[in-house]
Amino acid sequence: MGAKKKGGKKGGGKKGAKKSADDEEDISTEKFWKLYRKKCVEYETDVVKEIKKLWEAKEENGTDITKLHLWDELGWPGIKAITDALKASADPCYQHLQSIRLWKTYCQDEGVRLLCTFLEKKCNVEGLDLLDNKITYIGCEQLARTLSPDGPHVPPPIKHLKLDHNMIGSRGCIALLQGIHTSQFIKILSLTYCNLDKDCSRAIFEMLIYSKSKIEKLYLGGNCLRNEGVIQVLQGVSANKSLNELSLADN
Repeated sequence: MGAKKKGGKKGGGKKGAKKSADDEEDISTEKFWKLYRKKCVEYETDVVKEIKKLWEAKEENGTDITKLHLWDELGWPGIKAITDALKASADPCYQHLQSIRLWKTYCQDEGVRLLCTFLEKKCNVEGLDLLDNKITYIGCEQLARTLSPDGPHVPPPIKHLKLDHNMIGSRGCIALLQGIHTSQFIKILSLTYCNLDKDCSRAIFEMLIYSKSKIEKLYLGGNCLRNEGVIQVLQGVSANKSLNELSLADN
């Protein structure tokens, strides 16, 4: 009887060990917060108040950080502190984040490059909004490499991409669209007030006529496309089957 009882305990122990391995606690948000504070000290940048609030909400309600919507001036060191922590908090990276919105953080092209090092880690980000961040065509080239389905990395599943109020010019627009024009993820693209002229209208046309395009909303207001550029864009629209909203105001 004693031997039988001992054997039963042994079997139960194995089952319990398997359950523990399968149901391992997710502490990636805790790791992100700890690493982020450490990186802020390392790069001599302030902890962003909004990120601190998100951590406090995690402690109070148990909600993981799914959105980073920031509007403080961070510069690239502030972005580096965030991206380093996101990459190191889990394998392959922090998986809960779904939306990144950086408004007037002035991350510049180097900040975009740092963001891309995170986006290339098989993350789950679906929305990327980089309004008024002093980004140039160089940042667009980096985004194109990261978001291209033909690139060396699995592209992140970004559906909404907004680069409004960055002076990327037609050169930046062409570089960006060379990478994303065959994307089957992107549904919303906004390039308002980006100093675009007619020279990029051919690239926009080619994105629109791609047979597997998923683009639903395209915002190009506040640029300098003029008659020639607008006509070529509209020719692309006439062949597109998914677009349902287009803005060409103030061109």
